[in-house]
This record gives sequence, structure tokens and C-alpha cells, in this order.
Amino acid sequence: AEIPLGGYHMTEIIDECGTAHWNGPGSELVRAAKVANADCVKFQLFVLDEPLFCPLPGDENRWDRWMDSVLPLGAWRGAQQQCQALGIDLLFSVFQHGGLRMAKELGCKRIKVASRAAHTFPYRDWDGEFLVSTGMGRPQDLAFARKVTWMQCVMQYPTPLLKARWDETRGEGLSDHSGSPWPAIDAMARGCRIVEVHVDGMPGSLSFEQLKLICGARDAIAQMQAS
Repeated sequence: AEIPLGGYHMTEIIDECGTAHWNGPGSELVRAAKVANADCVKFQLFVLDEPLFCPLPGDENRWDRWMDSVLPLGAWRGAQQQCQALGIDLLFSVFQHGGLRMAKELGCKRIKVASRAAHTFPYRDWDGEFLVSTGMGRPQDLAFARKVTWMQCVMQYPTPLLKARWDETRGEGLSDHSGSPWPAIDAMARGCRIVEVHVDGMPGSLSFEQLKLICGARDAIAQMQAS
């Protein structure tokens, strides 16, 4: 988002598409995110035949969906080129060492660290910025990292509104799973720097119309606060 006169910085809005790109590099999802006026579109990056560095109980029920979303490097380069042409950022969550290597090959500058990976992510293997969700608590050993932005997150899908409300003491950003636009709008009005919302069809996700509403609210809040 542009920075209005007066120095007020708009909240960055990330459209989390998750693994909802089984038919290709998500070209329709990227275009829809751009039409809604999101700043960034994020996908979960998986590779074949490699264990997760952040396993959790129940993963055996998720593997088929994850593996259906696997794309070769060339397809992701195509998605990257599309994002560049449209003027929207591309971000990845990674859960395997192979995914981290692929993100490096794509020249990514930031990585999203999901709650489940926060304590086991190979941070020292990434020379860039981190957005780290705090649903399972904050790791304590990231003093070496160049830049870390903490994203408040509740691992409940959907998250009740009372729990979804952004608390600035718990992170500079909000990763919201409420399935409602109101926590994002409330957070932006109170100065939240980054808001991530899910638009992936999973529990706790928004529609693209709701994403568009949030992006419109971001622009209106910026106009009202830039003085």
C-alpha cells in the first residue's frame, strides 16, 4: 500500500491462500487478491518426499492435501512473475528444508513462519526477514535474526471474536482465523502494522468480498489518520 501524506503508514494486508492452488500456481487467486487491493498474496510451499521440520499429531490426515498443492520451481517462478506484473507481493510459508531452498532460489526476501513451525524453524538457514505467528508461543532464541515481526495468532479455526481481537502487546501484526472482517478492521484502526487473513476456503477464512471490504477499510483509515 502507498504511504499517504503526513507519514502515516498503511497496514499491509496479506491474503493467505494456503494450499488452495491445486490447478496451477494460483493465477486466478493472485488476480482476485489484486482486484481486492491486497498488498501481498501468500501460499504454503511444500515439496515431495521430505518430512516436515514441524510435525504435529493429525498430519497423516493432511498429507494428501499438502501433496496435491506441490508445484515445481518453474511454476512458482511463473506465479512470481505474475505477481510482479500485477504489483502485488508474493510470500511463502515453508515447513520443509526443501521448501526453504526453493524460496531462496526464487529470491524471496521474507518468510512467513506458521505457529506450528515457530519453535523448530531453521532460522539460521535464512538470511532475510521473518513474520512469525505466535499461536504456540514465541521462540526465545532469535536475537541473531535480522528482522522478526511477531504476528498475534490463535490456533482455533474459526477463532471467536473475543479471542481474535488484536492485542499490541502480543505482536506488531495479526494473523486472523476468525472468518470475519471485523478483527482486521479493528486492528488496523488501532495501528496494527500487518494483517494476514485467510481466503482459502478452510475454516476461519474470508470471502474475496470480505477481503475487499478490509482493503477498503485500510484505505479509509489511512485517509482519516494521515494528518
